[in-house]
Amino acid sequence: MSKPLYGFFLITLLYLPDTGYASSVKKIYLTSLEWPPYSSSKLPDGGASVAIAKAAFLSMGYQLEVEFYPWTRAINEARNPDSRYSGYFPEYYSEEVAREFLYSQPMGSSPLALIENTLNPVYWRKISDLSPYVIGTVQNYINTREFDLRVASGLQKTEAVINDLTNIKKVAANRIPAAIIDK
Repeated sequence: MSKPLYGFFLITLLYLPDTGYASSVKKIYLTSLEWPPYSSSKLPDGGASVAIAKAAFLSMGYQLEVEFYPWTRAINEARNPDSRYSGYFPEYYSEEVAREFLYSQPMGSSPLALIENTLNPVYWRKISDLSPYVIGTVQNYINTREFDLRVASGLQKTEAVINDLTNIKKVAANRIPAAIIDK
């Protein structure tokens, strides 16, 4: 999509849970996903965004604990008022999400693009040119505002999957002509 940069944020619920004053260490729990190099249980410090978030919370006297889930579950766990999670990250900005969660200042960015099979390219100049195609997306990911508005209004057909790797495989196998992906 012309490869614009989109900042991503740490977001928290509109409240922080009582962290228990009996303990000298105040802990905050957030969810995240496997999205290297930004967040991953397999990376040192949990990835670049997790390291930044931990340092930011530590500077305010909190110990940040991050638990990793598939994206939809990460969001739902953070949204659940009965869970111990105060939010999730990283996330691109969305007005819809901002009605439920508070966003931090940007803590990183990643370019969004359209992945296509080089043997069967998609020709387009503007987002409306994609209308004849079914575009792969990841369930609950925020894409560009214009693209997401076209999807919501029925002007763009999509197939949502659980992760980027599934979309890459679908494009490679010519099951879909293209998919939105970030670097």
